[in-house]
Amino acid sequence: MIKRQKKLSQVLEDYLEAIYILTIIKKQPVARVTDIAEFLKVNKSNVSNNMKLLAKQEYINYDIYHWITLTKKGEKTAKSVYAKHNALINFFNKVLGINKNVSEENACRIEHFADDILIKRMCKLSTFLEKNKVLKFDKKTKNFKFLSELNQEN
Repeated sequence: MIKRQKKLSQVLEDYLEAIYILTIIKKQPVARVTDIAEFLKVNKSNVSNNMKLLAKQEYINYDIYHWITLTKKGEKTAKSVYAKHNALINFFNKVLGINKNVSEENACRIEHFADDILIKRMCKLSTFLEKNKVLKFDKKTKNFKFLSELNQEN
């Protein structure tokens, strides 16, 4: 019988993403409970409890009072969450014309629920619109306009 992988909770995905950002993106050699607590603005006991859960499921290497590193499985999952997060921010900001802060807040909530197919299609649409310069959000009128319309107005 094939053992089915249980989906991580939003909270655990956020912790993995934080470790990924600290160690891979910011290039810290390891993450510490303190680093993660500061990054996520949570208390250290919550971090410790969640690190135990992630270690038990083999997403991270963690021993109490030691450093935290991602396993291959953890890095793959964290990278996926991080990529979704950035794709959503890009789509909200560049395609929908939503400011960076609002884009960031919404991406944090949606990244946990969006299927890969949705993210891929959003990325393709975003790329298509940017490449072909077809449609743009007009901040003055707060509507989408074809670029041909915007060019005629100028």
